Amino acid sequence: MNIEILKKIFILTAKRSAQRQYRYLVLDRYRLSEPEIRHVMTRILVEKKVHYGIEVATQAKHRISGKDMSRSALVDLVLYEKGNKKEPIIWVEFKRGQSSIDKIRKDFIKMLMERYLEGVCFFHILPKLRSRTEKSTWRAQEAILKKYFEAYQNIEKRNCEKKWFILFILDCESRKYYYRQKDNICDIDNLDDGHWSNI
Repeated sequence: MNIEILKKIFILTAKRSAQRQYRYLVLDRYRLSEPEIRHVMTRILVEKKVHYGIEVATQAKHRISGKDMSRSALVDLVLYEKGNKKEPIIWVEFKRGQSSIDKIRKDFIKMLMERYLEGVCFFHILPKLRSRTEKSTWRAQEAILKKYFEAYQNIEKRNCEKKWFILFILDCESRKYYYRQKDNICDIDNLDDGHWSNI
């Protein structure tokens, strides 16, 4: 898949999600969760005739925390090349709020180790909160970018498989999105040199 087409799909997902284009059965009108965003994106993928899978197992085995065993992990959303539904070519992991560095790090490890992929992506949602000011919005944006970079820095990259990487953040409060693309996930020097744009 063309990376520019994927970027347009992410932006369209952000627009439709922020505008609440679809009805969700949620109790909290401020909440925009990972499953809701994924639902919006899969509807767009169907429109664009892109093959996808949800909660697909990795080929690489990963160690289970605190246990002496390893097993396949799950990926939130995978995209397939037209006509080939056996091997995914792109992964998308969804995150929400101020995720812990450890959770982000675990997803980075999956992304680094998996073979045969063209690219991997994070689609992160900063939710709309009742009490956010312009200053606290900026702090939340800075904090999440810092977490991604810290999570990446604390990983052993010896077994890294080369593939491109995208970090996409939707800030529902400011109605902006952040986009940063890197050519090689094995060699990321920073992640805060992208741009915030209006939806």
